[in-house]
Amino acid sequence: MNQVQTVRPRLPPPAARWIPPPALHVKINVDAAVAKQSSSGAIAAVCRDAGGRFLGASALVIAGIADPGTLEALACREALSLAEDLQATLNQAVRCDAAHK
Repeated sequence: MNQVQTVRPRLPPPAARWIPPPALHVKINVDAAVAKQSSSGAIAAVCRDAGGRFLGASALVIAGIADPGTLEALACREALSLAEDLQATLNQAVRCDAAHK
């Protein structure tokens, strides 16, 4: 017996839309990732102004730390260092997803 089955491909979830900070502010988005094979992680921070213009970024590989919560906290700390490096210490917002289990 021949059966035909229609399969709908899984669509990727909709992309998150970047929401700009208020005028005269900067926004620093951070994220962290875990490399379970090597018991290490990576963190990144990206800074943009209210017009969405790229102001700077930072990324680090952290050896010996594979805990997502710890890496997210380190990413937030790196965001503050980036803000200081960019002389954007006033009127800043740091955003992270902290989506770990």
